[in-house]
This record gives sequence, structure tokens and C-alpha cells, in this order.
Amino acid sequence: MTRRHVARLACVVAVCGLLAGLPAGCKQPDTSSSHEALNGTVEALHADTFELTAMLDDHRAERAKPATVACLFTKDTEVYVNDRFASFDAIAVGDTIELVGYFEPDNPRGERFVVSFANITRAEPPPAEPELPRPTLPSTQPKEK
Repeated sequence: MTRRHVARLACVVAVCGLLAGLPAGCKQPDTSSSHEALNGTVEALHADTFELTAMLDDHRAERAKPATVACLFTKDTEVYVNDRFASFDAIAVGDTIELVGYFEPDNPRGERFVVSFANITRAEPPPAEPELPRPTLPSTQPKEK
């Protein structure tokens, strides 16, 4: 083998070694999320602080969270009533509510659930059918020139 072959072989081995080491240095992104989904019924509303109290339907013993939870709505919280965008004012006591958010552990007043998304389901009749103009057929008479 000549010096040129040895140099090429050493270069190929070095590149292969670098490529083989790259995947070992990459870490999978952390896919865990602190967000949870809760279902329940609205028990109390505090419009001045944008908070509500909800009685959870899906309380599990292993969750170690209270069956009643204080929920905080922020300016970024999305509220929907029957899948239509609404404001915090549209929420009423007794509404069935689905919440997505996270528990705020560092709160001196106790643990609160910070809501990112809220969906309220109410039994409402469907909206009235809109009045649409009656379609007309084009004239079948030939145009005059």
C-alpha cells in the first residue's frame, strides 16, 4: 500500500467513526407534558378574578388531586360553548365542562388549575334554518341580436 492509500483509508475510517458517533450524541426530545384534561361540572363562578370551581367527574384516587378544583382562566384561555367561541361570561353554574391545562404548584393560596382550553356542552336546540333565496333557472329564450 502506498502512502496515498493509507491516508485515504485513515480519512475514511475517521469519517465513519464520526458518523457512527452522531446518533449516540442525540437525545430524544422530552415529550412529557404537564398539561392534563379534566371533566366536570361548574360549581361556582368568580367573574372578578376569572376563576371557577369545578366538581370533577373523573376523579381518580391515584391522581391525588381534590374532587373539587379551583380553575384560573387567563387572557389566553380559549372558551367554547357547544363548539362556538365564547367568553368567560358565557359560563354558567351547572355547565358540563371539559378543561385542558396544568396544575399551578407554586401558589401561596393553594393549588389551582390554570386553564388553556375550556369546552362547555349545553343541551340546546339546533339553530333555525336560514332563509335562502329561491334559485331561478336562466331564461331559455334565445337572445335577440
